[in-house]
Amino acid sequence: MKKSYSITYGVKGVDVEAVTSILEKECDFSFEKRTSDYIGDYNLYKGLFADRLSIETNFHDGSFKEADFQEYETLIYVAIDSGRNKDKESKYKSMKKALSKIPEFVLLKDVMIEEAM
Repeated sequence: MKKSYSITYGVKGVDVEAVTSILEKECDFSFEKRTSDYIGDYNLYKGLFADRLSIETNFHDGSFKEADFQEYETLIYVAIDSGRNKDKESKYKSMKKALSKIPEFVLLKDVMIEEAM
């Protein structure tokens, strides 16, 4: 079975740039600024610790991305889906531990998907 992990954090009252600064300081990540018609403006990290970590506003183009969590202004999406299962699990645990230590970040979703190979 191929495993992949997805973690979503919400942050109240802190904008994308401030969350980016927190992660750059606390985790030593480097982000790239991006723009998408679908996502809006966001900051993206790709690297050793996550295949994709994006910091985005919850409200874009007239609707909430996470309608059940409208009170969170900023969202952090983490995806870990490449490599061996045990390596992905290790990355997942490390990311979750690091992000959960930051008091402003609230865990909203934590999903592990198993797919037949």
